[in-house]
Parts: sequence; structure tokens; C-alpha cells
Amino acid sequence: ALSAHFLDVVTGLPTLRAFNRGRAQIPKIQETTDRYRRTTMGTLRLAFLSGVVLDLATTLSTALVAVTLGVRLVEGGVALRPALTVLLLVPELYAPIRAVGSLFHASTDGLAGAERILEILDADGDADTHGDADTAIRTAPPAPAGSVGDPAVVAVTLRGVSVRYPGRPDPALDEVSLTLAPRELVVVTGPSGAGKTTLAGVLLGTVAPDAGQVLVAERPRTAADLDGWRHHVAWAPQRPALVHATVAENIALGRPDATAGAVAAVARSVGADRFIRDLPAGYDTVIGDGGRGLSAGQRQRLGLARALLRDASLLVLDEPTAHLDPATRAVVRETIEREHGRRTVVVLTHDGDLVPGADRALVMTRGRLTDADRAGPVAADPSTIGGGP
Repeated sequence: ALSAHFLDVVTGLPTLRAFNRGRAQIPKIQETTDRYRRTTMGTLRLAFLSGVVLDLATTLSTALVAVTLGVRLVEGGVALRPALTVLLLVPELYAPIRAVGSLFHASTDGLAGAERILEILDADGDADTHGDADTAIRTAPPAPAGSVGDPAVVAVTLRGVSVRYPGRPDPALDEVSLTLAPRELVVVTGPSGAGKTTLAGVLLGTVAPDAGQVLVAERPRTAADLDGWRHHVAWAPQRPALVHATVAENIALGRPDATAGAVAAVARSVGADRFIRDLPAGYDTVIGDGGRGLSAGQRQRLGLARALLRDASLLVLDEPTAHLDPATRAVVRETIEREHGRRTVVVLTHDGDLVPGADRALVMTRGRLTDADRAGPVAADPSTIGGGP
């Protein structure tokens, strides 16, 4: 807690200085430091006390055995050789007792870590709700050609899909119907909370619909198909999750076999190559968890490069130009337009003019999807919506 708080304060120093609030953080840091000191001393007190008690118990037990052996030697009840053998083995007998203290503290650390892991595993779709689906699009074995898991030349259809989250009165998606034609570029606009990220989760297979169907090649997509399906999809969230690894490894997370040239090429396509080469070790620079040490715009570009590098048939981009300057936005726009016709691309954005060459522009409002031109609901039948090329 102390290190995290200190890191947050250091990261926010420019903002604190701009608002003249730098000195206001000094008492908070002092309070956090004092709490750390008290907690550490309490832990050490318990550790030392338990160690002393265990050491004293084993020492007294060894002494009692030695006294008993001495008395028996004097009385002739035991020979010298067996007595010495027993005396030498006594410390080994009580060694496990001396190790109880360290093992107890190690088990406590393990239990704390296990509880954190179980909390994450038992969470009901928290990651999906926030749209951080990076952990759900790991590389998976390709599905057999022609199956539901092979969407290379097939349409993806949502038919009457509804999604509800616990504790929310309104559905995140309300009977959404949509067909994505192969190699079509679709832009979905709408305010925050309208359901765009949930729509992306349904397309990716990270959010299970409460009602309705998802069809691939006119066949319902089932849970058994998801591993194969995710091999053919790529996702660039609004807040990319970066791991503790090199920049190149973060870009190639979804395609570990990518060459250094391919990684550099995709970084150039999103305007990330320049700032990467300015890092201390370039593409070999190690960044912290969550992209620590990079700006929001730099993390955004790395997440976009990761999605583009993955050889996926369906590319879903959530606010791809968020946190970017105008020049970089133009580069990203050109990159998206180049992907048009090579794979199916779905762009979720607040900016309706982001991709003027899109095949369709849709609007998401309160979980409902409407056509931007006709302001009517989007049907699932491709003949009623005008597919892409």
C-alpha cells in the first residue's frame, strides 16, 4: 500500500504542481509511512515472539533428554554409545518444531494469495463489464476449416441478443440484432454506458448473452466453439492491459511467433515506432504491469498494434483514437481504412467521423442498436441492412 500510494503521488506530480497541491500530499505520505511502520513492527514482534517460544521449547526438551541420559549413565541403566547416539539425534527430532514458525508465516502468505485468486475466479464477469478482454483472447489452437470456429469467409450474426448485469435495472443490450458481412467495416457510435463494450464482448465471446443467439456461418455459436472462435478474433480495448515484459513481447502477446520486423511494421502503422525507439532499450525495454512508465496514449497505441498484429478475421476496436493527438489519430484512421476489405472490422467510438469510409454507421443507445441513416432498428437479416463488400 505504501509503494502504490507513493507511486501514484509521483505519477501525479505534474498535475499536483499545476493545481498547487504538491505540499498537501506530504501529511498523507507521512500517515501512510507511519502505518507501514506500525504494521511492520507488529509483524516482527509476532515473528520474534513465536521464534523465541519454539526455540525455548526445543532447548528445554533437549536439556531434559540430556539430564535423563546422564542419570541413567550414572546408574548404569544405559551404555555410553546408545546414550551419545540418542543425544545426537534429539536436535533432529525437534527440528520440525523449530521450523513451525517459518512454515506458518509461509502458509499465511500462500493463503492470502489463494484468497485473492479465488476472488478473481469467483467474480461474475467484472473484467467483461469493464471491457478489458485482453486476458480472454490468448492464442488458441485453430479450429477445423469450415467449422463454427473458422469465420474467415463467413458472416457473424446477432439475433435478438440481450445482456443483463446484476444490480443494473436496465439491460446492457436489449434485443440487439446485427449481421456483419465478411470484410465489412462497421462503426458503432454512442455515449458512455450505451452498451458498446458489452456488444464487443458478445462478438468476442467473453460475454454470454442472457437471451438471443450468436451465429457464425448461420450456425449457433456454442461454448464448445469459443476456443476456436477466439483464435480468429482480435480486440483493442480502450484501456489496454500491458504485462510486465518487453515492448515487443507486449505487442506480440496475441502472436508470439511474430518476427521483429512484423512487430516494428505494425508499430509504425499506428505511430508507435518513434516513441518506442526513444525508450532506453527500444523494443527490448521492459515495462511494468499495466504499462507502468508509459502515457495513456502510448499504451493505447501498443494495444492497437497488438490487435493489428494478430492475424484475425474479426477485428474489434474500442475507442482506438482515445488519448491520441491529432497527427496520430490521422495515422490510426488510415490504418483502419487499410484493414477495410482484408478482414471484418468493428469500430466502437464516440467520434462518428472517425472512419468516413465505413460501410455502415450504427448508433447504440441504452442497449439498442439503430441505423445512423434511417434511425431505425438494425435487423439481423443481411438483405434488410445492406452488407459490405
